[in-house]
Amino acid sequence: MYIGKNEKNISEGDHTFQFITWDQHGNRSVVFETTANVYGQRYQRRLSNRLFTSAEADGTDVTLTWGGRNDNDEVGVKVSYTNTSDMPVVKRYTSDEATSVVITDVKLTAPVTYQTLFVPEPTAIDTFSTEPLKVNIQTTINVVLKKPVTHSDSNAANQGGDMAVDGNRTTATRWVSDDSNNEHWIEVDLQGIFTINAMGMWRDMSNAAQQMPQFRLQAWIDGQWIDVVSEDANTVAVYYKEFESVTTEMVRLYFPPYSNNRIRLCQLEVYSIIKY
Repeated sequence: MYIGKNEKNISEGDHTFQFITWDQHGNRSVVFETTANVYGQRYQRRLSNRLFTSAEADGTDVTLTWGGRNDNDEVGVKVSYTNTSDMPVVKRYTSDEATSVVITDVKLTAPVTYQTLFVPEPTAIDTFSTEPLKVNIQTTINVVLKKPVTHSDSNAANQGGDMAVDGNRTTATRWVSDDSNNEHWIEVDLQGIFTINAMGMWRDMSNAAQQMPQFRLQAWIDGQWIDVVSEDANTVAVYYKEFESVTTEMVRLYFPPYSNNRIRLCQLEVYSIIKY
């Protein structure tokens, strides 16, 4: 049973209701009195979305992360997006679930939105929701992965510079330079223009005398190679470095001439953050 429909809507706020029943003979019951709250636009206007912290894409899967609930009335979150078949998808999560969730098969170029859901009290008949809020998705890609490579030299035909960008971080595939102590380098054609801001490097350091401590990551900018990372005393086998973002179409990993500078490089990765 609904009370207050159409022209007899009950105003928002606290109300006292009296209930009386009659039997078929016209006998009236005693009055039953109860109080109830009516919720509407005034309640709706005070609602706010749960704090959203990040949306990270891995292929077409997106991890959505929120902060904790900020209202005791909050009961969940509704996420809306388009899948890669251009079909709309709606997912609902309880407030306890909505800390970090993964949505799959997401069309990244289409909007992803969320709404926070509220029930003002356990017996309320309506669920209120905030206005949809668009989330900003970002993904990190390795822009040198399996891209064309030119190298200064190599130890053998199966140890060329292309082995350093084949996606295998182990010693199973490596770029191994000659043993000349001259400069060594690999150039990677990104086959497009990317804004880059970080690098990773995995090295084979099995030879104690050839640890590859000195190197430069360079970007091709305005017709010349510009250092974006410069190291002269690196000691770690797995190296990661963030740097000020630059936009380029080619990168070069350069090793200067020095004693025992033979290169055994398992993998080079250069990262670009893409935002949707």
